[in-house]
Amino acid sequence: MNDGFHAVGSAMSAIIRRLDVATKDTINARTPGYQKHVLTTRSFASDLDRELNRPAAMVRTSEHIAFQQGPLVPHDDPMSIAVRGPGFFAVQTPTGVAYTRNGDLEQGADGTIRTRAGYPVLGPAGPLRVTPDRGEIRIDETGLVRQGETEIGVLRMVEFKDRSHLVAVGDTLFRDDGDAGPKPVTETTVHQRHLEIPRGSSVSGMVEMIAAGRAFDAVQRVARVMDQTFERLVRQSQ
Repeated sequence: MNDGFHAVGSAMSAIIRRLDVATKDTINARTPGYQKHVLTTRSFASDLDRELNRPAAMVRTSEHIAFQQGPLVPHDDPMSIAVRGPGFFAVQTPTGVAYTRNGDLEQGADGTIRTRAGYPVLGPAGPLRVTPDRGEIRIDETGLVRQGETEIGVLRMVEFKDRSHLVAVGDTLFRDDGDAGPKPVTETTVHQRHLEIPRGSSVSGMVEMIAAGRAFDAVQRVARVMDQTFERLVRQSQ
């Protein structure tokens, strides 16, 4: 009986995590540069289960990010950029350099090009700054930023040998865990006046949320039946 409760509790935890992933994907269905999260769920026999010669009672989940190229959608704002290819551009956060594909940018009061969250966009020598009201800002496919005829700098762009080692530190921000292997871009281009929108839709995310909710209800019913059965057994033994 204890093994049964253990299995039910493990299943509930897995479903809650499934619901969390589906909610996150639904909320960010139109967030530029967002990458869909994928949850893998499977049961397994732990070493303890084998030692005790009992069946597997645990459900294990693992979450990873399905890096996919999203569609590029035209946008009127000249500060909007989209990344085509496997690359990312670098931004400065309070805890260090992070990487993103979210090109929904803005110009700060001091001319700093930054994300909507306020993180400065980096060039090779630091944050990129333009002079407010001094001409049109143009960003070419290599990430070179010009204002009028003046070259401001170039976006610090990187690709990674193994993106599975990127750690999400926000909805569209990632850090290298030390093993991702950053390298110069060779397959990535930048497209001004566009934004990259995630694949999929909010509808598919809501369907997954409903399915997870129904699965949780089913497991709850199993838990209630087990609890009632356990209670009857206790009464009979008294």
